[in-house]
Amino acid sequence: MRRFDYEENDEYRDEVDKFFNVEDDDELDHEEYKALLEDEIAVQQLQIDTANRDLKHKLLLTSIDICNDSIKWWFCSHKTRLTMIAETYKTLKNLEEDDAVN
Repeated sequence: MRRFDYEENDEYRDEVDKFFNVEDDDELDHEEYKALLEDEIAVQQLQIDTANRDLKHKLLLTSIDICNDSIKWWFCSHKTRLTMIAETYKTLKNLEEDDAVN
C-alpha cells in the first residue's frame, strides 16, 4: 500500500486536488479580497447582534420570573405589572453592566 504525504509530494497533491476539484486560486485580486472581508465583517456583526438580542431576551425572561414570584404581582393591574417588569429589567441590566465593568 502506498503512503502519501500531501504536503511534500507535489505529484500526489495534484492528483488529490484534481479529484476534489480544488483549483489553485491562492491569489485573490484586491476587489475579491475586499468583498470577502466585507462579507466576513457583516457575518460577524450579525452574530454579535444575535448574541446581544439573546442576552436581552434572557434578561427580560428573568425579570418576568422575578416579578411573577412576588405576592404583589397577583394583585396588580396589567399596567402596574408592566411597570414592575420594566423596573426589574433596568435594575438587572445595570447590575449586569456593573459586573461587566468590574
